[in-house]
Amino acid sequence: DAKLLLPQRGIGGSEKAELAGEPPEVKPYKVAFEGENADKLKAYVAAPTADKTQKRALVVAFQDNDDGTAKDLARITALSQGRDPLVVCALQFRVLRKIDENFAISEYAASKEVRLAALSKMLESVMKDYGVDPARVFLLSDYGSADALEWAAELWKADADKFPFRAILANGTLDGELEDMPPVPYIVS
Repeated sequence: DAKLLLPQRGIGGSEKAELAGEPPEVKPYKVAFEGENADKLKAYVAAPTADKTQKRALVVAFQDNDDGTAKDLARITALSQGRDPLVVCALQFRVLRKIDENFAISEYAASKEVRLAALSKMLESVMKDYGVDPARVFLLSDYGSADALEWAAELWKADADKFPFRAILANGTLDGELEDMPPVPYIVS
């Protein structure tokens, strides 16, 4: 289990390969989302530019951000260079609504149902397009993890046998109901 929780340590990679490497390329990821205002959602993926045939670990970064998702992915993937780099994807689901020259409000771009369906579709597409190792898929939530945990709980309830995440990594607190949380390891920092 510990090895699976540390994909950057080289599981599936060669022990002879260099630890340092080129940072993965962060780019917009085209997925056809459905629902009202789904066109306002933006997906991003960061993937290694080297050998794409090797099965990679995937981190779904649940960044509650309205304008810096691509920058956040660049910082996350900078930690995963070398012999077993990660694939990281994220959905930018907040937008800034400008009130005046000095004030803006951050709000959801679409309804909860549309956002959760978009996250699931993005996850499914990235796993297929990037040859992800299904035993090494992780969820990384940003501060205030209620949305990420709600999505994880919905995936667990829908089909526990197909639950995608090996562990949930939370930056901040766990904002969820204990009885709804999937029974996987939680790492809180």
